[in-house]
Amino acid sequence: MCRKCSHQCTTTYSGHGTDGVAQPDALRTTGFGLEDVSTRPSAPNPEPSPYYYRISATGGRLVPPKYTLTPSGGMSCGTSSMEDIIVFYLDIGVNSDFVNIPADQIPLIEKSPSVTLLAGSRSRTIPGFEPLVFSDSWRFIGSG
Repeated sequence: MCRKCSHQCTTTYSGHGTDGVAQPDALRTTGFGLEDVSTRPSAPNPEPSPYYYRISATGGRLVPPKYTLTPSGGMSCGTSSMEDIIVFYLDIGVNSDFVNIPADQIPLIEKSPSVTLLAGSRSRTIPGFEPLVFSDSWRFIGSG
């Protein structure tokens, strides 16, 4: 029997659903950069995917989606609550002009062989949100 034991609390996170980027209450910072690097002396030659790009659609929502936080293990562990989900919509590529990119950023460059099709996918963790894994996929089709 334990006389001065602290309670062991367990926290369960639950919820499901979808969230569309084009919400009327979304506060967004969007950006798009596309550059043909084939004429750059610093670009690989030949470069089979000479169109380097960056796409960003981020920001918080005025009314973010929620998940349920349920602590268990005794009265001192607290009560259930609804918490805001922090939404990272899409932030891909390197925010740069692709001239003086630091070596650690080079693997983050998104490339395309065609200016009219920008597509890809990735999974990542975001510092401060481990062990969550965020999966992104994108497909933008242009004309011209």
